[in-house]
Amino acid sequence: MRKNSAVLAVLLTLGLLVCMSTGAWAFGNNLPYYDNFDDGDAAGWNVISGDWSVLDGEYYQDNYGSNGGQTPYGLDQMTALAGIPQSDYVVQADMRLEEANYTGWWGLIFRYQDSSNYYTILLYTTPSYSYLEFWTFLDGRWSIVDEAQVDVDPYAMNTLRADVEGNVFDFYLNGEFVFQSTDDALSGGDVGLYTERTRASFDNWRMSRQDWPGMLPYYDDFSDGNADGWTLISGDWSVQQDEYHQDNSYYNGGQTPYGWDQMSLLGVLPESDYVIQADVRLDETNYSGWWGLVFRYQDSSNYYSLLLYTTPTYTRLEFWTYLNERWQRVDWQIVDIDPYAWNTLRADVEGNVFDFYLNGEFMFQSTHDALADGDVGFYTEDTRASFDNWRMFGEFATIDDIIAEVGVMCSAGNIDNQGIANSLTAKLDAALKSLERGNVHAAKNTLLAFINALEAQAGKHVSEDAAARLIDAAYQILATL
Repeated sequence: MRKNSAVLAVLLTLGLLVCMSTGAWAFGNNLPYYDNFDDGDAAGWNVISGDWSVLDGEYYQDNYGSNGGQTPYGLDQMTALAGIPQSDYVVQADMRLEEANYTGWWGLIFRYQDSSNYYTILLYTTPSYSYLEFWTFLDGRWSIVDEAQVDVDPYAMNTLRADVEGNVFDFYLNGEFVFQSTDDALSGGDVGLYTERTRASFDNWRMSRQDWPGMLPYYDDFSDGNADGWTLISGDWSVQQDEYHQDNSYYNGGQTPYGWDQMSLLGVLPESDYVIQADVRLDETNYSGWWGLVFRYQDSSNYYSLLLYTTPTYTRLEFWTYLNERWQRVDWQIVDIDPYAWNTLRADVEGNVFDFYLNGEFMFQSTHDALADGDVGFYTEDTRASFDNWRMFGEFATIDDIIAEVGVMCSAGNIDNQGIANSLTAKLDAALKSLERGNVHAAKNTLLAFINALEAQAGKHVSEDAAARLIDAAYQILATL
């Protein structure tokens, strides 16, 4: 352990950062938030100390200083995001050391209250070894709480993550859990990036909520190696090779789901209307079986399902109801797919009307009144299957949805200048074309330009409510790219 004494004197000028919310546009309203610095600036970040700038799509700190000791000593370089809405959150960033043959610290700040009180999770790097260290800085005094030696290449990008919940903090490096720490001194505060006695670059800042059901969108690609938040109803579910796999197949020999189903659910959903989407792949050859999505699950006797029904000779997309333990197929369509490749299923759920898509193509619309809300999840029967890239959105799921909404708002007078409406639509069209070409970075930058344009026009040629609604929609798309 390092000795723990230091005095730090820095000045923080607080500001607000736009982020996803419903209503007034300030960062403090809601999460998640993402910044890859591809827009060439660090808008919303408040430099406390150091020489911070955006270079080549990364946030770079170019001042190192040296105190010659084994303790952070006040020669630190910090930049922070202010107005954090919750005390519990997950913060994550990619980071790379830029200073060779130096002993220094670099990492994340959280629960920053003022220049004398905050927490840090830092990589401590020397020319011969590296440690991951959790430090407190309270009343101007450093104390190291926990540390673990780690095997990293500091000159490559490494991903540091802190799960902050109450007084318990879980720390991860490159997707692997390293250790858990506790401290009671600070219950809330801002977040940011930190270096001392070294230069470093940061990228792909992500901040999300711990209690995800309070906010959409939600995304799970299972790359963390677990299925936290998913509730097993039945079956043999596990995460394998960053996919959610169901490995139990019962065969009932019939043409109807029969109760030998295997389900895994996300519970306590915040809304009755949403869009759910996942990549699905059949892992069982020469079997007749069902696999797909569950929605509006109320209990084991009442739910809806959108399923692919696969046989050795054909595949159907089917919408089923299961009410009072009785199956009823409402709609279906023969589809031409390779079930052993990844296919993307999507259900747009609004009131009693459901639109179903397969691999980005609209298949059919169904209606049903029995269930008004409920949970969502995955389903298999009579087969094994894998699932990945689960996405759950609020009202807007695609850029086309936002384009349509701009037209509606223009017709209703919420956007009162046709030129501005055309400019907004042109930005959305450009983002869509960038995605079609596979240029995700360009699409993100264009969506950020769309947001900036709305912020400039809010309360002028675009009503405050309309601007907030469209910005919310754009951030929902950004959070999934």
